[in-house]
Amino acid sequence: MPNFTCTFVREIQTTSAAAVLLVALPDSTRRVLKLFPPPRPSCPRDPFLRESTAYASLQQHSVANVPRCHGTIEITALRRQLRGSAAWHSAFKQHQRLRGLLLDFIPDATTLMAAPERLLQRPALVDAVVAGLERIHQAGVLHQDTLPRNIMVDAHDRVWWIDFGCALSTAAGRIDPREFEAELEAMRDLLREDVVPAAREGRTPEWWIIGA
Repeated sequence: MPNFTCTFVREIQTTSAAAVLLVALPDSTRRVLKLFPPPRPSCPRDPFLRESTAYASLQQHSVANVPRCHGTIEITALRRQLRGSAAWHSAFKQHQRLRGLLLDFIPDATTLMAAPERLLQRPALVDAVVAGLERIHQAGVLHQDTLPRNIMVDAHDRVWWIDFGCALSTAAGRIDPREFEAELEAMRDLLREDVVPAAREGRTPEWWIIGA
């Protein structure tokens, strides 16, 4: 996206792999800007490349339970392209070049990590989580990070899968079909054998601890 500019609103989350920001476009539309550092030759796994490839496949197959990706961004002049960035205190600002994805912002949504009670209040969400992952697989994308921090539920009880920085895509190479089957079955098992029993017994599911 050439000549991209936006205004910094707030930081959502930052890890060593990526910074996730809420930004406002010139028309005041709010979007999520996910920024990645430059690729490192010593690291063959490039989260930006994996995530951008995954989103391209997901959109090509009209997968609706993931945020829409509006394109890739290159940030080479941070102050000009990200107005108000002085309020963003992050080591990411030291990079001369940042790569990014511009994604839909889902208002009033929380991760299952932050609000596990949503599954208890609406048991149908368990099936929705699994069905969403199945649709992602049908688009040729293996998520590879199926933890509660990467599953969101909005105010209308709609399930969203996010964070494809670890994903593999058939668009980039062959994936053994058994890997899709294993990921889906593992998700079913986690919900059926860990989350639901833990809720019934009043304890913290192991899945929550792993996904922290």
